[in-house]
Amino acid sequence: MTWCEPSATQGRQMRLCMEEALWGSVPPLLELPPPARPIAEVLQPGLTRPLDFGVYFDLALGPPDGSDLPEAARRGAAATLARRLGEVTGRGPEPGELAAEPRITGFSHDFYTADDLSRLSRWWDTEPDNALNLCALKPDRFSRSHDRVMAAMDHLRAAAPELHGEICALISDIVLAGQDGTQLLDFGGVSSFCLWGAIVLSDESNNSWPRVYQTIVHEAAHNLLFAFARDQPLVEGGGAERSLSPLRRSQRPMDGIYHAAFVSSREALALDLLLIRHEAAPCLSSGEVDEVRGLLDESVLAFRDCADVVRREANLTALGEAILADCEVVMGRTFAVVDG
Repeated sequence: MTWCEPSATQGRQMRLCMEEALWGSVPPLLELPPPARPIAEVLQPGLTRPLDFGVYFDLALGPPDGSDLPEAARRGAAATLARRLGEVTGRGPEPGELAAEPRITGFSHDFYTADDLSRLSRWWDTEPDNALNLCALKPDRFSRSHDRVMAAMDHLRAAAPELHGEICALISDIVLAGQDGTQLLDFGGVSSFCLWGAIVLSDESNNSWPRVYQTIVHEAAHNLLFAFARDQPLVEGGGAERSLSPLRRSQRPMDGIYHAAFVSSREALALDLLLIRHEAAPCLSSGEVDEVRGLLDESVLAFRDCADVVRREANLTALGEAILADCEVVMGRTFAVVDG
């Protein structure tokens, strides 16, 4: 496995693993007869959407706030999941259905039903003490954010083709959102294992395409790490114990600090490749060069600080050790940190 360094092939493998794991779990969840053939033989790759994961986890786990899913909602979710199981195992993709890049949508009724929006909010906005309170963007803000995402993906494709291919394999939906003013936490991007394959980006925080570039890489890396660790934890005990995070004022679960280390390494590699491309064929303004260099410094230091906490305080599993050690090797040979 190429834990730290990007690989488009690896991205496709992880997507297939996640899709097979999801749909292989649906028949027993819905108490359906076992399929006549293994799910791997009948699954049509690439048809699974992030909301399929959300529907599954609504039924398997219940809402993350501990409340009960109303019976009518349970019946609706079960019917949706059964229908989707038939769709992803019973037909091939329609022409144009498998996009070459993630589709860009807004957190609004222009793209999603009311049930979809509730489900997205439920699995992205899971911490009452850090409530995000997502809302739709006005058309002009959506258009501006859309353009930044397109610019970021163009630069990613040119500067880091393997990473671009990996991200396109992992992420099917990039959702653009605002916050309604009552939020308790401003955010740059959010991912959830329970909405695997989707990321939501803040219009306010991602106010330039280099920032969007960094955030897309960051959130895609979370999804990749979710896939790596789908069957086993990274930290003993699930990483639930809390430690002081270098990146937040409050304490965070160790699993979250581990994730921060991994995604910071991916950010650093992507930003470095962008600067290397600019040196070979100028593509950035002087202001953009300064911004990318500043983001790169932040990412390298974030990796060092988070990895130090993990090394000092975490009890890693074999998987957690293997991934972190690979990141340390790659980061060590690519970047030098000079204190003072």
